[in-house]
Amino acid sequence: MNNTKDTMSFLRNEAATRSTAWRALCLKLQRGARGLPAVYPSALAAQEATPTEHRYRQLSNVKRGMVCYWDDPHDSNPYGHITAVAGHDPNTGELLHWTNDASGADRVSLVRHSFFPNYWGDS
Repeated sequence: MNNTKDTMSFLRNEAATRSTAWRALCLKLQRGARGLPAVYPSALAAQEATPTEHRYRQLSNVKRGMVCYWDDPHDSNPYGHITAVAGHDPNTGELLHWTNDASGADRVSLVRHSFFPNYWGDS
């Protein structure tokens, strides 16, 4: 399993090389970044399998290297979404996330936490 530094390096490299391997493969991207085997068929399944005691509901408790799950049960995406927390913006304090498909299909990019509710409607 990769540590947080190696995970962030993997994601940064995928963004820098403008890899186009990640269309609709958020869970595969995050597993690959951490060096983890496949266990769940979707991000939503992984989210639902996360024990309650390992869930954080206060954004102030979320740290670099953690994952965030996103889902709108009323949209057309039955799979949910998963991102890696890159840290906090030093100017605003807003969480930053490594994700796929946000700045273009297939691509990895760094986005603000507010991207997901504002553009995808996910909370």
